[in-house]
Amino acid sequence: YSTASLRTFSNDGRRMTVRPLLRLAPEMIKEEQQNLPELPWEKELRYTTELGLSEADALVLTADPELAQYFEAALVVSKETKLTANWVMTEVMRLIKEGDHHPEHLKVTATSLGELVAMISKGDISSAIGKQVFEIMAKKGGSPAEVVDAHNLKPIGDEESLGKTADEIIEENPGPLKQYLEGKESTLQFFVGQMMRKTKGRADPVTARELLKTKLEEKRS
Repeated sequence: YSTASLRTFSNDGRRMTVRPLLRLAPEMIKEEQQNLPELPWEKELRYTTELGLSEADALVLTADPELAQYFEAALVVSKETKLTANWVMTEVMRLIKEGDHHPEHLKVTATSLGELVAMISKGDISSAIGKQVFEIMAKKGGSPAEVVDAHNLKPIGDEESLGKTADEIIEENPGPLKQYLEGKESTLQFFVGQMMRKTKGRADPVTARELLKTKLEEKRS
């Protein structure tokens, strides 16, 4: 940078002093601008253009700087923008409102939420199990993997176990079975729902659906 030289002159008999002017080099100005904190409207714009969130979601997440920081920390772990945003705007914000907490005071840390979202995204656990895990973490803390192990919440994916449950469900529901055999194939979703209820959300939904469909079709013969 540089300064302009000091100049003095008289005006109507009075002596005036012009102080030196500080001139910053363009690169210094650019560096200082980069060091300035991101303004709310800038963050909102980044969320829509770079992260692909809707304007409504971006507005909610950026309304509170601490919530935005929590969201971004969780996103670093999960790598799932929309799913992470949904969990923050529903479950996390619910906890904040219920307990009048700041995000950083929650027992569900941003890292834990990111890990939970990643597990759901990869199919390691279902969304239903994810909500159970979240509620446990909200009360006791811990990582989602630890909670899943400690509370025996691992998904049931073996066909033998799910097959027996599928047989029980079909036998217990002759009415929906009759509807399915008469051509109302949408009834299959009812049976899938019953499977998830019986297994408390632990059944792998893809495996459960395939097994149920196979067993229902066998009833045609």
